Amino acid sequence: MTRDHHVTRRLVAISLEFVLSLGCNSALAEDVTDFGSRPASAGEIIDALKPEPTMKTRGIRLEEVAAAPKEEPKAISMQLLFEFASADLSAEAKSHLDAVAAAMSSEQLVQYGFLVEGHTDAVGSDEYNQNLSEARAKSAKTYLVDDKGVDASRIQTVGKGEGDLLKPGEPEAAENRRVQIVRQQKTVSQATTE
Repeated sequence: MTRDHHVTRRLVAISLEFVLSLGCNSALAEDVTDFGSRPASAGEIIDALKPEPTMKTRGIRLEEVAAAPKEEPKAISMQLLFEFASADLSAEAKSHLDAVAAAMSSEQLVQYGFLVEGHTDAVGSDEYNQNLSEARAKSAKTYLVDDKGVDASRIQTVGKGEGDLLKPGEPEAAENRRVQIVRQQKTVSQATTE
């Protein structure tokens, strides 16, 4: 991947709306692929999130090896919005989550856990927004688990309230009402079997 490509992908991080990222905090994601409001396929999500192999040389032969333990955070961005004061998923949001579920279940990502973060805009009290953001995170998890069969033990939820606005200059913007899904380290059961 060229340096220019990395710079372009980092600039896209400014428009994060729906994030799958390596690490514990979506703000750490530096390598972002932005799908915007266009639905991404499971294959596109997998390609954007799978760890990049490192290369070792032995003489003149290149050999692909497993990714280094300390990977650069990666993320995807796609629109997954909620109606005002709602935790209900629209049909469009469900179609985005369908591709996410397929990616989570893929051979390349099945060994990872995920953190589903719910977010709100800045309309309403802090307590109301905190509760709503928790409900949004749970709504996305429920759909992924109950409707798409993702193992519930691989998904944790957290509400972020209005504390991490996508558009801080527009605190009431619809884009702030979203869910971010953070890719975490390998799950314990998978890490111990390798």
